[in-house]
Amino acid sequence: MTPEEEERWIASIKAENDETALEKLKRFQRPKTQAFFQAPSGHRLHLRILLPSDDLEARQVKAVIVHCHGMNSHVNGGHWAGEFLPRLAREGFAVFGVDIMGHGYSEGTRALIQDWHHVFADLEALTEAIFDVGDEPVRAEVFNANMAPEILGRLRQRPLFIHGASMGGMICFHLGMRLQRHPRLQKIFKGATLGCPALQVPMPPEAVVCFLNAFVVPCFSHSGMPSILSSSSKINYGHSYVLSDPKQKMYAEMEMRDDPLRFPDVGLGWTRNTRWGTAGAFAKVFSSMDKDMTNAKFPFLIIHDPQDKITFFEGSEKLMERSPSNDKELRRFDTGGFHCICFIDLEGYVGVQSSWMNQRLA
Repeated sequence: MTPEEEERWIASIKAENDETALEKLKRFQRPKTQAFFQAPSGHRLHLRILLPSDDLEARQVKAVIVHCHGMNSHVNGGHWAGEFLPRLAREGFAVFGVDIMGHGYSEGTRALIQDWHHVFADLEALTEAIFDVGDEPVRAEVFNANMAPEILGRLRQRPLFIHGASMGGMICFHLGMRLQRHPRLQKIFKGATLGCPALQVPMPPEAVVCFLNAFVVPCFSHSGMPSILSSSSKINYGHSYVLSDPKQKMYAEMEMRDDPLRFPDVGLGWTRNTRWGTAGAFAKVFSSMDKDMTNAKFPFLIIHDPQDKITFFEGSEKLMERSPSNDKELRRFDTGGFHCICFIDLEGYVGVQSSWMNQRLA
């Protein structure tokens, strides 16, 4: 698929009749659940929880997985909510998918993150609530797993893993740093699986970053960056197998329709340019990433395509080199440079991920 063909294809999707596009998007999105967490940031975060089966006596849950989505995404689309999360749960895990602030059904300005450390703190607090390890019992108005108390009680006796894809991989890297030193969770935290994690981005000179954070970001935090500066946040749909595989093509088309400005009551994603506020927050996180990597002692598995054009493979290699962890692994998947590997090879991705976790359950 040439760039010109890709441009025409994307234009044809965006030019669809609104009524037709809306009906297709409605069928793709999964409805909001009753599960939620009132996060320290002040936002109510939406949770999508999947169990291995309806009969937990017949199939004991092995562990709990906290899953975080990628940039501009959420846990409610047809692939994540309809395929990946259920497939992972069927391996014997209880999966807690979370929409971070400003994403999916969660509260907050759409796709705006002013400080990523607020996101890290929210997910750390969510993990504490799942396992009820706070100084006081977690209250119903703060955390609702929408399941029977005896089932939740059983899950709280199981080990913990975290999983993130793309930007979610960056988030889970930082969450892992918090959990490895958490006084009540470090013993049950068994490790992180990071899919194509966003651990390295091209940074402008420090003087430029300081200027943007001091003058541009405070004044235009809600505004989108110019396209020439925001290309890294754009999803590359131009792969031959996207066009040849009807299911993958459908997923790509749905992500392009998932626009809350075009469809305010249905759109849950973000198809526009990255907001300046979010970009400024990214700059702060990545300015200390190299140093942070030297403190990552928790077990982790990275699954990444070396030809990935959205998140750079060099970041995964750098984490392998810098981390002092005694339990770290990098698995290369050759998909021709596709970013979301589990879209292309769901069985292979889940197989590697679940095998790695099964080996660390003891």
